[in-house]
Amino acid sequence: MIERYSLQPNNFNPDTPKEFVLLSIIAQSFFQPFSLEDNILVILTALTAGSGIGFNRAMFFLKDGMRLKATTWLGPRSPEEAEAIWTMLSSPGIGYAEIVAYNRDLVTRMVKDVQPKLKHFVYDLEGQSLPLPALAALNKEIILVNEARNEPDVDT
Repeated sequence: MIERYSLQPNNFNPDTPKEFVLLSIIAQSFFQPFSLEDNILVILTALTAGSGIGFNRAMFFLKDGMRLKATTWLGPRSPEEAEAIWTMLSSPGIGYAEIVAYNRDLVTRMVKDVQPKLKHFVYDLEGQSLPLPALAALNKEIILVNEARNEPDVDT
């Protein structure tokens, strides 16, 4: 099943802790003296950490002309790695700099497995039948796919 959401859903409630924390982390990323890659990783961490907003993996795309290219991927490769990430992120006093340092280490360990796969995620933004990531970018909307294996519009 495919669900579509505008970038600020009508049912957004800033009093909901996870939404507030997520938006706070994302907003902070725009004012941090770290690299674009570090800030993107923090945003992806906010999307995937703990119960977050329900994602266990996230991919970041940048527009390059009329193409959308995957640049960064973040998510655990195993339940054990997920537990380790969640334990670290839920530690008292964890701050932005600690998340950046942790992400740098995590990406260094994952880069040889993940980087070659990212180059395959390039989508044209022109054409008749666009894949879901391209549609989301063009329409400036969030597309949530539940049970992706059973969804014919999902590019696997």
